[in-house]
Amino acid sequence: MKTTPKQAAYHLMDLDFALERVVYLSGAVNTHPDSPAQMIVNMSIHTTATYGSDCDAAAGAVSHQTWMDFLYSAGVPIISITGNHGLLNGISHPACSENVIKVAAVPNDGVGMTRASYSNLAAPSNYTKPIFFAPGGLKSQLGGPPVVGAGRASTTATFSGGGTSQAGAHVSGLAALFKSRYPTAGVDAFIDWVNDYASVPMSVTIPAGTFQYRRVAYSTGGP
Repeated sequence: MKTTPKQAAYHLMDLDFALERVVYLSGAVNTHPDSPAQMIVNMSIHTTATYGSDCDAAAGAVSHQTWMDFLYSAGVPIISITGNHGLLNGISHPACSENVIKVAAVPNDGVGMTRASYSNLAAPSNYTKPIFFAPGGLKSQLGGPPVVGAGRASTTATFSGGGTSQAGAHVSGLAALFKSRYPTAGVDAFIDWVNDYASVPMSVTIPAGTFQYRRVAYSTGGP
């Protein structure tokens, strides 16, 4: 009998405590002297349930939105993945939260300009913050090449994987690069920078229609 490995689970309370801790460390509510300038929040987690628009109330996570609003106001980009269930009418929580930058995946197929078949997606106009696409590779069960990146086993280890988590890491790294160069810039300035200098247009057709998204593609020629 074939079995499917269980994925690690997270509890909404744990996420709430984690976000509260980042808010404290960032000084977003004037409780700590540290500067939020070069902080990035990367949430490589997603729910089975999906939401077709901003979703904190529907997901039962209003308290999360409070912490995310603090971080947004402090200029800390929050990046989360749309999810890996291949659904085309909604994205997972916490990506669907109002002030979160959402990340979907393109496959590692030598072109990288189509939606990876596992990547959740929805109409971008339904959300306050954008949905960016980034390299996510092809999950092994789909028979495609993964994305190879740094592994955590050692300083030289590599890891091969696929999924929207891989894509989210790309955008989070891009955000860290931006914040290192423009440490006092806000979240919307980062979004504008990606749209203007660090992405290319990408058209995707889903049941709701054909929509334009941005696929990250950074060039050192940008400002």
